[in-house]
Amino acid sequence: MTDTHKIEVVRALMVRAWDFVETLHAVAKIQHYNVGDQTGPNLHPPWRFLDPTALFAFPSRDTPWTVTATWRNPDAWRYRQQSPAGTQVEYSATGGQWLYAIDGVVKAQGSGMTRRGDRGTPTFDVGNPTRSPRDNRQLCWWINPQLWVESMELQLLWTGPIGHRDLYHLVAYPDPAALRANRGLWDMLQMEDETIYDGHVYQLWVDRRTGFFHRLTAEADNGRAWDVIVETLELNQPIADTR
Repeated sequence: MTDTHKIEVVRALMVRAWDFVETLHAVAKIQHYNVGDQTGPNLHPPWRFLDPTALFAFPSRDTPWTVTATWRNPDAWRYRQQSPAGTQVEYSATGGQWLYAIDGVVKAQGSGMTRRGDRGTPTFDVGNPTRSPRDNRQLCWWINPQLWVESMELQLLWTGPIGHRDLYHLVAYPDPAALRANRGLWDMLQMEDETIYDGHVYQLWVDRRTGFFHRLTAEADNGRAWDVIVETLELNQPIADTR
């Protein structure tokens, strides 16, 4: 099998990851690194590669962020984010109902999908009422391998086990054609968050059985920008309620 054929096999697996998935529950840990923040108090000089163990998840802390995504087909979605300080923020939507809560206290809620651009439309770091539950799921980039296939050039580095997981290890870098076509991650870059993806090369560890990610990292020119490890991935298991 040629290298071109191998990467096409991986791309096809990633594109089909969500096929036949009726429920998903995933938990990931995210570490952020300070690799030259130009606005913070502790600037790093350019081209200085940082010690990968020098975590910068929060000032003076090395506790990671914890993010949890839960999906039940066709329209039940919940996303929770816990900061290194322990604050938990969540957005959940079921059918036409949505709510936003901080530490279990509801701060906003509504009925029906709010039209994009409506005056006073609330949007949150963890969810967007202007989008359907399925669209909110699609914006969760660490559980949507298809977005990476649509937006990135991929190169297969090696195939093999890490612990009990059998993985593909890939390097990914932006595809200029995808940027011009306004697809995938670049759609998010232009419409949702203009800072996550720009200017990085990525490493991806893809589960050979499911096509979902086990790990993702963003590599800046002076060190690692962030590291995501998916600790829990449960597919097609019973989920009582996203709330």
